[in-house]
Amino acid sequence: MTKAATMETRRFVTMLLLAAMMIAVIPLGLVVLPGGLLAADNGSVTGRFGVNSENVTVNSVYLYNGDNTSEVGSMDPTSFYVARVSVTHKNTLNFLDKIELAVYYDEDGTFSTDNVPASGDPQNGVIMTWDGTDNWTMEAGGSGTWDIVESECDDPAVLGAHTTYVFMFKFKVGTVAKESDDDPGDDAKWHIYAKAWDTGGGTSYKYQDNLEMTWYGAITVGLSGGTHLEFGNLDLGSENQTSTNSVTATYISNGNYDRNIRTVGTWSGNNYSIALDTAYDGSPDDGEFALKADDDSSIGGAVIVRTTYVAMEEAIGITSESGTPVSGMTVWITLAAAGINADTYTGTIYYQISNG
Repeated sequence: MTKAATMETRRFVTMLLLAAMMIAVIPLGLVVLPGGLLAADNGSVTGRFGVNSENVTVNSVYLYNGDNTSEVGSMDPTSFYVARVSVTHKNTLNFLDKIELAVYYDEDGTFSTDNVPASGDPQNGVIMTWDGTDNWTMEAGGSGTWDIVESECDDPAVLGAHTTYVFMFKFKVGTVAKESDDDPGDDAKWHIYAKAWDTGGGTSYKYQDNLEMTWYGAITVGLSGGTHLEFGNLDLGSENQTSTNSVTATYISNGNYDRNIRTVGTWSGNNYSIALDTAYDGSPDDGEFALKADDDSSIGGAVIVRTTYVAMEEAIGITSESGTPVSGMTVWITLAAAGINADTYTGTIYYQISNG
């Protein structure tokens, strides 16, 4: 090889080495284009962080009377009450989705979120909802006597102007909301549970426990026919004569109840009067009469009717809202063998429902 060729070869090798060195210092991912331009002058990655959804807080829930003037610890069926629910959102209340309020019966009296009902029932409680706007509803399982008073419920006029507000749920308790103290030693109570949701899915709740529900009873009385309980014309000494018609009654109660009866001490005639034998023991004294009664047509279980209430049947259980109808309720009359003047006598017989 000539000297000139050797020099050309060395020059070529030197150029290759320089090229290799230049490539080695070019950052990875970059390509040098003719003229020295870069294919890209930046790169990117994605960052991420979360914001906790726990921005809503139910601060408290309290039960007030229907006038919203004082806190109470018990409820009476057919009466009105206000549940005050204080709610805070860290932004504004615009971010609230809804508030639910459960007013419910708890058999063992110990609050647990596991026992909060998912739906309403006339005997066991109701679910009320504020839907995030200005709509208030109640779900009570078809109950006609529980009610929410929408016109007297309260939420902010402008949600975005508040971060905290006391929402007011006004409602009426149904007729057969279960009595809390139905039996001696009964542990049952009523609770109020308020839960709020925000638009981000956050939730919060508070509750008020150990509320009482008092006993309630109502009765309507009628006859199977006619305007009087008709015994007809009787002979002196008549014993245990029944009327030609019978008494009907409908009982409504939210707990155990008794079916009671009494009559006035004197029945009046057109010209005379006759006294009830208040000490009747099987044979009325002269000039007096006696009554027996039961809530069916069998005299075997009949009680002697006095001037104070006596129970025909005791400790009968809770009814539906429409009540328990009873027909064929019978009264038997016995006359003394002497001392009663001929006349037509009338007197009032009273039927009563009482706490059993």
